[in-house]
Amino acid sequence: MPRLFRTRPWHLPGALAALLALVLGAVTGGVVLHGAASAAPTGPSITLSQSTDLVNQRITVSWSGFLPNQFALGIYQCKGTVPTAKDCDGVNDLRPDPDKPGGVPGPVIGHQARYGMTGSAGQASFHVMPKADRPYLGCDEDSPCVVAVVMRAAATATKDDFRPANVSFASAGANMPLDKDFTLALDVGQAAYAPVSFSPEPSSCTANRAALRVNGNSEHATAGLSWLGALCRRTTAPMTMTVSASSSQDGRDAFRSGLFDAAITSQPLGGPVDQALGAQPSTLPGRKPDEVAYAPLTNSAIVVAMNVDRMSADGTRLEVVEPFNLPPRLVAKLVTNAYGTSARYATGSRPGLEVPGLPPQYVHSLYDDPEFLAANPGRTFPDLDLHPVVIRGVNDDTIHELSRWLLADPGTRDWLGGKADETGIACPDVWRTNAVTYPFSLVVNRLEESELSYRPVSSYWTIVDNLENAQGPEVRDQGQAGTPDLKPIAPDAFGAHRVLAITSLEAATRMQLSVAKLRNAAGQFVAPTTASVTAGVAAATPGPDGVTLSNDFASKDPAVYPLVTTDVAVVPGKNLTQPTRWTPTSPTPPATARSPAPASANCRPDTCR
Repeated sequence: MPRLFRTRPWHLPGALAALLALVLGAVTGGVVLHGAASAAPTGPSITLSQSTDLVNQRITVSWSGFLPNQFALGIYQCKGTVPTAKDCDGVNDLRPDPDKPGGVPGPVIGHQARYGMTGSAGQASFHVMPKADRPYLGCDEDSPCVVAVVMRAAATATKDDFRPANVSFASAGANMPLDKDFTLALDVGQAAYAPVSFSPEPSSCTANRAALRVNGNSEHATAGLSWLGALCRRTTAPMTMTVSASSSQDGRDAFRSGLFDAAITSQPLGGPVDQALGAQPSTLPGRKPDEVAYAPLTNSAIVVAMNVDRMSADGTRLEVVEPFNLPPRLVAKLVTNAYGTSARYATGSRPGLEVPGLPPQYVHSLYDDPEFLAANPGRTFPDLDLHPVVIRGVNDDTIHELSRWLLADPGTRDWLGGKADETGIACPDVWRTNAVTYPFSLVVNRLEESELSYRPVSSYWTIVDNLENAQGPEVRDQGQAGTPDLKPIAPDAFGAHRVLAITSLEAATRMQLSVAKLRNAAGQFVAPTTASVTAGVAAATPGPDGVTLSNDFASKDPAVYPLVTTDVAVVPGKNLTQPTRWTPTSPTPPATARSPAPASANCRPDTCR
């Protein structure tokens, strides 16, 4: 039996024991699948991969029985039990925007409807949102909603002569239907829908003083927030709780100050990031580094998540680009924004190709890099270049671990030190080891010329949104007369998604997005699976506390995913009962000492462990 945690478990009192149930972003990051059949027994029908206990996430929608069509289907989230044009998000019903009081009549802006689905049968990912994220729909545990697949009618279609619209690939992703066309498809039966329900929201709790206050890693917040409404409404031992999403460093700082009861972190108090930032120990009883207890929560991974697609060669369908293989040096090139940077930063210079009187040549895109092509042989890639990578821009343990991994690889370390790769691509001088202290926990833009394109993102939620919506980090300055007015760029067009993000496995899995395979020290490209993350945890080195772990980037185990994380809850060391030991060979370990099992990102209070 593999060791998920090498730890000395504690029996925790009351509310703190409940914290162990926050098993979020688990090894697979997966969700529990609950099938839901369409309301229509004949003709078109749909099935949802998950229909209950939903959070802000993607689900898989499968459909069948529709008229043959090309890019004429749309997927919608609708309030109520039966879809109508007025109650479905993304239908061009001319009315004031309900999310903007006083707004002029027009379509609701920022909808999550998905247009351009194709075929009489098929499947696609679809983004569903609870009331907190889409107030207009108001979907929660008490307000019913449905997910619907509806045919786009031809402009001249009638009830007696219904025909699908003739939609081109170029316009498929923005093909918002008029309310009359939407209603016509419903009337003739070219639609199917299924009910959905969401986890109870924190707003459903009575306003009482929180019994447990938690702060730290943002990847735990989605599950934590989905838990709160159910916890406070339990008939047995109800509990009020708050979950604040920030970063592991902010969580430790808040814990030291006494503002929160527990911090979710992967590094211990006084660990490498605390030391680098000069964090001072707490003066409060039970909160000093040698007084606290660590409760293991989850094993997960840092990933390069991908939202990259294109039109198929025959022009009949949308293709998701399969996961990239990425050696550490390629990840370093993405992090340092090496592609397309001007020659004055000594980036991308290719010896022998310089033209007298002109700047040196440089590789403009990951797709042009010979190292990338060698790692991904025999494949073709989209014509459009990728956006600069979306990455976290606050002090955080994940960034520290990422940069430590880059420095641990000999070839990447040489490249960061200024040695160009085999084709002459060099690290920008402002990112080299003589200019930046490695490992670091904060990513900032260091290139003046990239201030509008390479923009680290402070909010975990924004990273997830950018990734899911295929929106790069760039901004455009729309100001005049020297007055900046920075606006985010628009999301990528249908069939032209080109976003990479360095984030958590929780985010990628919740949004059903693929992740790159990273090369480990054994030379193998490995995806983050239950087996590879478990192997990485087994190879890791325990800290002095016996609970927190540090990756062994030199491990030659070919099964290891190199960037695993083990998140723990830091709790005050007062009033803890005598610890109980158990080993993986024990037939039935004590319930409070059980290593957390992989759980869904929106697990229920009675099933989370």
